[in-house]
Amino acid sequence: TTQFADHLVNVIGMLTNPGDDASFYLGVPGENDDDEPEWVALTVHVDDIGAFSNSEKLLDWVYEQLSSRFPLKRLKGGIGIMLGITSVRTERGIEFTQTTLIDEISELAGVDKDSKKVTTPTHTRFKLLTVEDQVTDPSLRKVLDQFPYKTLVGKIAYVRRCTRHDIG
Repeated sequence: TTQFADHLVNVIGMLTNPGDDASFYLGVPGENDDDEPEWVALTVHVDDIGAFSNSEKLLDWVYEQLSSRFPLKRLKGGIGIMLGITSVRTERGIEFTQTTLIDEISELAGVDKDSKKVTTPTHTRFKLLTVEDQVTDPSLRKVLDQFPYKTLVGKIAYVRRCTRHDIG
């Protein structure tokens, strides 16, 4: 990660966003004095890079500079899916969803896609657990510990934080 960031800053000349070390920006004057400045912004997360620009030529140059040091697969035509978030350009703008990730979470939790939808976060017949409900027998715990509780909670928290603030 440090090598990648160093390359962006020291070789390509990008600036690091002071509020986010994984966001980079490069601005250059337009070709003519009357032209708008051209810019490229990159957001990086592990092995995903989102690139945004008002200049295809400058964006191509940045990709060439990156590819000279780091092999990249460049997908054109929009972001598509990045970090479990699907983006689609429509007449209204860019829309974001996490339907694929939500379906994956449902499958992991054993929830059937055809299950009856509920509008409350907890079913009305839900009973809070008590101390007597705790399973302490090691042989019975083995079965319970196989359920991916931490993974599910982490994925649901991620969905809530990114696109579905209504499930909090």
